[in-house]
Amino acid sequence: MTNPETEKINKVKSTLEHFREIISLEGYISVENAKINEQIQRKQHLESQQSVKASSLSDSTEKKVLDRENLKNKEKELFDLEKKLESNQVQLNQVTDQNTLKKIENNIKEFQESRDLLEEEVLLLMEGLETLEGTIKELEEFQHNIVNTIGKIDKEIFEIRSTAESEIKNYENRISLILDQMKEEDLGDFRQKYDRLKDKGFCCFYKNNRCEKCGRSITGAELMEFQKRLIVASCKGCQRYLIP
Repeated sequence: MTNPETEKINKVKSTLEHFREIISLEGYISVENAKINEQIQRKQHLESQQSVKASSLSDSTEKKVLDRENLKNKEKELFDLEKKLESNQVQLNQVTDQNTLKKIENNIKEFQESRDLLEEEVLLLMEGLETLEGTIKELEEFQHNIVNTIGKIDKEIFEIRSTAESEIKNYENRISLILDQMKEEDLGDFRQKYDRLKDKGFCCFYKNNRCEKCGRSITGAELMEFQKRLIVASCKGCQRYLIP
């Protein structure tokens, strides 16, 4: 093995060692971002529930108005029916003609049947309104409580974000120092590519002849050089640098 080849292998090994440091720091950054995202997702879940409950509250309130109006109309209809029934009962005691008497008796029977049906409808409407008012009260309490909960989560997100962003900044500064060190050691200038890939990951591990992130494999001569540590390889699929 020639000295230039040995030097090349040592550079590749040093580069990969720095990459391992970077991927470790990227892992810490992901943990901090996950802390923030967990609270944001929790808030979004509650906001989704809030929206559903708000829609239910609106529908229930609208139904309450309509049912009250319907109840009012039914009660008026029942009142009018009672008046008609009372009037026919008075007439029943005054007529002597059998045909007229029969007609009034039929009217009274129809009015009584209609009254019984209306009374049942009125009772059902009143029971339904009572249940509906209970539902509305529960929905209003839920809305009040969830607003308070979301407010608390906002405070938690602010506190977690402040701490996490400070930690992330620290990790990013350490990565920046590593990139500077690699340039000073004549291993290469990777800053531009890091800035382009840092949101999805600058490098990743290569296992079982495949990129751990996207699953693409290295083939042919490039694989042999990569395995011998003669080259720093990047995935042709996701562009991340590969760490064996």
